[in-house]
Amino acid sequence: MVDWLNVKNIPVVTIKPGKQKIKTPKKYGASESFNEANGDIVHKSYASESFNEANGNIIDKGFRSNPCSKVTVNKSHQILFVIIPKNASSSVREILGQKETLLTKEEFNKSPFLKIAIFREPLSRFVSGIGEFYRKAVMDTESMSREDFKTIIFQIQNSPWEEVNEHLRLQSWFIKDLKIDRILRFEHLEEDWNSLGLPKLPWLNQGGELYDRIEENIRADEELKKAIMDLYKEDYDLIKLAGQ
Repeated sequence: MVDWLNVKNIPVVTIKPGKQKIKTPKKYGASESFNEANGDIVHKSYASESFNEANGNIIDKGFRSNPCSKVTVNKSHQILFVIIPKNASSSVREILGQKETLLTKEEFNKSPFLKIAIFREPLSRFVSGIGEFYRKAVMDTESMSREDFKTIIFQIQNSPWEEVNEHLRLQSWFIKDLKIDRILRFEHLEEDWNSLGLPKLPWLNQGGELYDRIEENIRADEELKKAIMDLYKEDYDLIKLAGQ
């Protein structure tokens, strides 16, 4: 088992957009129902109004990189928690506090507080992020197709990470240039969390049948699985590095 609690000073991660591995068919390859609900995921004018109100877009061309990190600051426990969406952030904030604070990288790195973040197996997090879109868009989940997933992967592959929706953005992007003291693993979070001596962590916003169906479909398709693993190679490399 990787001893994530003893990972010190994660090195600087160079963030690069994923390389195109899957060619998208005509009309981005998505099923008709997916295109009707989401458009091509890039242009808000193409997506349905209800979907955009709930989710924005998977790719947001209007987004500009923020030089600050979104964190939860807990003064009583002297902890800075870097918020990485889909990595138990809601559960952690139940304990450390709901308020989100923006800190510059300089402010973050100079703080004497314990600096922690949670990392998740990238494919599992991708499934959770995609499930969020399907759930909020109230789409007919029975109509999900392989082409829908290829569409999403293609859009991410051909966009800078800072323009990708934060639920699907590279995890390494959130800790770039930050001096992290401890990384906790989502896969054995209860054990890692308890070692910090903090109150018991509640489990909020857990997935269900929809997420299980998405994961089953993706893991059964070797091409899709490889494309996702290639897309998030930076995260897998960081996981391997931390395990050395």
